[in-house]
Amino acid sequence: SHSNSPLTHPPHPFLLLHLPFIIIQACHQVDRDALLDFKRSITFDPIHLLKTWTNSTNCCATWDGVACDPSSGRVVNVSLPALSDKVHFMNGTLSPSLGNLSFLQLLDISHLKQLSGPIPPELGKLSRLSYLYLCNNGLSGEIPASLRRLTRLKELHLHLNFLSGSVPSTLFHSMPLLYDLGLSYNNLSGVIPSSIGKLISLTSLDLRSNRSIGKLKNLRFLYFSENQFGGSIPSSIFGLASLEDLDLRNNNLTGKLPSSIGKLTNIRTLFFDNNMLTGELPTTIGDLANLQGLCLSGNQFSGEIPIRLAKLHDLEYLDLSSNELTGKLPPWIGNMTRLDYLNLSYNCFHSSIPHEFKNLSGLGVLDLHSNELSGPINTIFDKKINDFGRNFETIDLSDNKFSGPIDENIGEKPAMAYIISLILSNNPLGGMIPRSLGNLSYLQDLKMAGCGLSGLFER
Repeated sequence: SHSNSPLTHPPHPFLLLHLPFIIIQACHQVDRDALLDFKRSITFDPIHLLKTWTNSTNCCATWDGVACDPSSGRVVNVSLPALSDKVHFMNGTLSPSLGNLSFLQLLDISHLKQLSGPIPPELGKLSRLSYLYLCNNGLSGEIPASLRRLTRLKELHLHLNFLSGSVPSTLFHSMPLLYDLGLSYNNLSGVIPSSIGKLISLTSLDLRSNRSIGKLKNLRFLYFSENQFGGSIPSSIFGLASLEDLDLRNNNLTGKLPSSIGKLTNIRTLFFDNNMLTGELPTTIGDLANLQGLCLSGNQFSGEIPIRLAKLHDLEYLDLSSNELTGKLPPWIGNMTRLDYLNLSYNCFHSSIPHEFKNLSGLGVLDLHSNELSGPINTIFDKKINDFGRNFETIDLSDNKFSGPIDENIGEKPAMAYIISLILSNNPLGGMIPRSLGNLSYLQDLKMAGCGLSGLFER
């Protein structure tokens, strides 16, 4: 009868309960097609990351690395990261169809090593994307300008690829939420785009080792190292007040370090090593109260170390080596009791080692080689060790004008008990090789050539 037709009959209560879940769990055809297109563009999948991706199964339920939103049934998360070992890899390219996953919030296709070809411009259509990880692959070509449309992006990892060309100048104009940006270990060139100054959330930026970037106000980490960026450091970077780590090492950056660096009040690490920066060190570095690591080695900085750096009480790592710095070793460095690593080698410092350096109770590595330093070589061997201190691991005082003789009790000094490397060569020390050196059971690397010493080293 008409009253019993399926349309008018109330559904069975059991069906009513389960019907929503059937709707929810079904894989949307657009998403399924996009993911199967991606699978087709993979030519070799030795670890079978994609073996569960089959046309006859539900991508929301059984596909590895795929997650859907229960209410919309749309794919929101595709996560296929391999491990960093050599065994895990995948050959193929990135299918432009990935751009059809319009509800996607996270895309992680990292550490697949052999994934090659360009980044598809179609990824710029993923307007809901918050996390994009394409690092440690073999991707090449330029960074598509279309990625600037990813206005909800929080993390962008493109490091460890073969990307080339310049970074699109408008890339970062509308990414107010981006806080972690990795472009290091590519072949990027040109200048660092000033639009990087718009990343108001940036906390981490890594640009190292490329060939040559501020409204990224929330950026905390900035890594641009290992590229070939040239030109001077964009002044907009120094407006990134949230920045905690700034890594621009191993580029071709020129010019001076501006005094506006003092505005990076949350900065913990500054790595500008191996560029072509010149001029004097800005005194405003001393205003960076949270600074723990400062590495400016391998540049052409000149002048003396500014006394305002004495305010950096939290500094643990200080490397100013391979520059053209002059003057005396500042006694106030001895107040940096958290210092673990101090390298001032390959400069033009002249003076004796200040007695205050004995207060560096946390110092494990001291490298002062290749300067014009003089005075007694023994000062530093009497370094204090307190409850929280550490013993020396490495001391290099070679190629200076230190005078001897070496303290005959050097092998009994508490600071020297665990030393691994002691390099004193090419100093006019004279005298005998102390027999107590034989007590230093951890010593592996002892160099004393060119010191005019007599006697033998015996274990």
